Amino acid sequence: MKAPAKKKIEDQCLALWSKCVRTKDRVCRVTGTDSGVLQAHHIRSVSHKATYLDLENGMTLSSRVHCLQKFNPEKFQDMVISVLGDEEYQRLKVKSQREFKPTVPWLLEMKDHLKTTLKALESDYGVLI
Repeated sequence: MKAPAKKKIEDQCLALWSKCVRTKDRVCRVTGTDSGVLQAHHIRSVSHKATYLDLENGMTLSSRVHCLQKFNPEKFQDMVISVLGDEEYQRLKVKSQREFKPTVPWLLEMKDHLKTTLKALESDYGVLI
């Protein structure tokens, strides 16, 4: 499959990942608010392919909190670690550093998995996002 087709599937997976994270959390994990714009945040960068579609690697943040990532990255990192706990953050960090190259068949499998997960989450919590 050509790269553009792979990119399209990857984009679809990331959109599903985002919906799953926001549906699972339902509120900003830092402030507890459910008002305003809620965004899914990759705890470990999307550049870490071993965890970029892993729901453990996501947390819902308000847009106000999420913007701190750009404007005060050290404070933002400390907030993320305080929410997760250092042990969990370190576990995720190690997991994210594994070498992994997603293939089209893997992406298609992940897309189906994320669709199924989203349906289950929506069933459990009701459609929120």
